Amino acid sequence: MGEVPATVQGRDLALELRARREAAKLCRRQVMQKLGWDMSKVSRFESGKIRFRETDVIAWLAVCGVTGEERERLLAMVPGANQPDMLNRYRGELRENLKVLIRHEWEADTIYTYEPLLVPGLLQIPEYTRELGLARGHSQGDGLEQMVQLKQERQRILSGAYPTRTFFYVSEVALRRQTRNPVTMRNQLLHLLFMSPRPSLTLRVVPQQAGLAAPNEPLVLMDFPERSPVAYQECTVASLFLEQKVDIDRFRDEFKWLAELALSEAESREFLAKLAGPSASGRAPDDLPIFEVEEE
Repeated sequence: MGEVPATVQGRDLALELRARREAAKLCRRQVMQKLGWDMSKVSRFESGKIRFRETDVIAWLAVCGVTGEERERLLAMVPGANQPDMLNRYRGELRENLKVLIRHEWEADTIYTYEPLLVPGLLQIPEYTRELGLARGHSQGDGLEQMVQLKQERQRILSGAYPTRTFFYVSEVALRRQTRNPVTMRNQLLHLLFMSPRPSLTLRVVPQQAGLAAPNEPLVLMDFPERSPVAYQECTVASLFLEQKVDIDRFRDEFKWLAELALSEAESREFLAKLAGPSASGRAPDDLPIFEVEEE
């Protein structure tokens, strides 16, 4: 896990963690040995220049003998410490593979995503997600709105004190597929434009000229600070989580190839701006089909 700029929230937690270590009369080297970390991580932990993980803070507090209400108070200071609430609220309504995906998204420090047919879920606006659900046969009601809300909550990893580093490759085909209300697609394109300058986010368009060279299926590759990477592929009949080296290497090769095929970030922003323009009239161009698509 690399060094990140310290925030006020991160510094406050770091000071508390250092105070607990000193109260336990432990030096940094002792903590390093007990946790199996390197000294640079211990140093970043006590300076706040790290993306705090709840599991790491739990381990630190255990070594320092912190328990009870004090432990819970400090855990509540971890950015995103309430993440399990997201899963608990929708516990009975989520497929198991989606629960696993959400946990992986939350824990990853870098996520690579390629979408050939849809705007990536982590970049969808509520109106787009809602139209996508209706196109897939969902009826208006609580179930659809919960699906929309959950997707918005998943997007919290893109913001906050420690945003996840993300790389999005989106096919031009996905961006040209019209929603039933063309204003929705225009707003979606404008949202992509709004998100694209963020330092932690890279958004690149894979042009139609790439043709058959571009992958046919969605791809996701997630890197973690202290565990092996995980690849995720959603297919028509199943969703696959892959951890074998041969699979991870294949996904990395695919993303390297996409980096060769895709427009640059600046070119992608220019493309999005031009594409959003014609939809301002509120009418879908005749050559852009109404989509009927599979839910991500």
